[in-house]
Amino acid sequence: MGDLKELHQEVLDRATPSKDEEQRVMETVERVKSVVSRVGDEMDVEVAPRTVGSVARDTWTSGDRDIDIFMLLPKDLETEEFRKLGLELARKTAEEGDSYVEEFAEHPYITARFGEFDVDIVPCYNVDSYREVTSAVDRTPLHDDYLSERLDPELKDSVRLLKRFMKGIGVYGAEFKVGGFSGYLTELLALNYKSEEKGVSHPSFIESLEKTSRWRYGMEIDIEGHGSSGQFDGALVVVDPVDPNRNVAAALTKKRWAEYISACYTYLKNPSIRYFYPPEPTIHDTDTVKSIIRERDTNLVLIEFERPDVVDDTLYPQLRKTSRWLKSALEEEGFDVIRTDIEGESGVYVLVETQQKKLSSVEKHFGPPVTAKKHSESFLDKYLGEDIHSGPYIEGDRWVVERKKTRRNPEKIIMESLREPERAGVGKDLQDAEITIYKGIESVDIASEFLSRYLVGKPIWLKPKNN
Repeated sequence: MGDLKELHQEVLDRATPSKDEEQRVMETVERVKSVVSRVGDEMDVEVAPRTVGSVARDTWTSGDRDIDIFMLLPKDLETEEFRKLGLELARKTAEEGDSYVEEFAEHPYITARFGEFDVDIVPCYNVDSYREVTSAVDRTPLHDDYLSERLDPELKDSVRLLKRFMKGIGVYGAEFKVGGFSGYLTELLALNYKSEEKGVSHPSFIESLEKTSRWRYGMEIDIEGHGSSGQFDGALVVVDPVDPNRNVAAALTKKRWAEYISACYTYLKNPSIRYFYPPEPTIHDTDTVKSIIRERDTNLVLIEFERPDVVDDTLYPQLRKTSRWLKSALEEEGFDVIRTDIEGESGVYVLVETQQKKLSSVEKHFGPPVTAKKHSESFLDKYLGEDIHSGPYIEGDRWVVERKKTRRNPEKIIMESLREPERAGVGKDLQDAEITIYKGIESVDIASEFLSRYLVGKPIWLKPKNN
């Protein structure tokens, strides 16, 4: 227990913002809120600037550089007027920062740079209940109210430990690129598993990991007992305490859910700082990557897309959709797909690896039973005049032919699929993008680091046995 206490304290010492860091954040917060209020007065708009999220709840971790400032506007504003005034308020506020970009979610907001911090300046309605909510952002201040009343110092420490743990294993963040745990969801888990046990190092954190390590698919958490969990599906269902019609874990993918459970039980068995602050990932040099690809002796195809002008939350779902579609197209042709992967940072890529480099030209095709005379006649009429390898012949009680397979190379199937006029399985913004296909080791010079991560495969928190 002593070692565990020391480990947790080391993490907290690194994860808890210093007084200096806290002061810089607060100065930025007050500066932006002051600008919002002044701009509101100049525009004659009733607006209440409010800090929300982890900064407001004092659960942020050292090194975080994101601040959320919401601009609460009267709830009697019509939608169009709300959008127009909200965006104008945000834009004029952002103009007093160093730079800014306009973002689009359910309605526009602005991310501005003020010194060392990125500040999301978000208009929302000033609501008192989930019944008045018109978009996800309206609900956020309600989340702050709920958690601020319930997070005591011990729970705040547990939240920081949980966040650092999730960041370390790569499951933190509800954005589509990650598909993991949001900050709000993490804090609800700490609250749900709050423990009063004595003599344990940060009991709520340990309780959360222990309970999580025993989760089963479809686990339901309903802190306020709303009784609405049955209306949701997913690996994890967490009913929003302030809105019974929302699953807080809706963005969590099955993969991240599974990774978190696995990391929880391996950490409890063998605690290590690497779960919170992992070592640098293994990145092979290009010669090593090429050597590994040759040794695998599989067929590896890299599809490079020209980057569309969209944000990550739009790009990543489209890459995943495209990846699933190409995998399905290859499997339908008879290829065994080992794995697929996507990348949207160093480039825009879909990677596909198949067991076979080329399929046999023989495709065995079973026809009807000989006793089905009408279908047998149609089958024979079709294939007696076809250019086939063998048959028709009878195997057991069924007609069989061995057809000539024309689509035998994975890269050919991929290219033909991507050239289809409809491209139904390709993400919308990728459909008109310029495409380049690389095969095997020729892909290494294009995306060496991405391929290296793919080939290593193993989660960074999974400690080797000899270490």
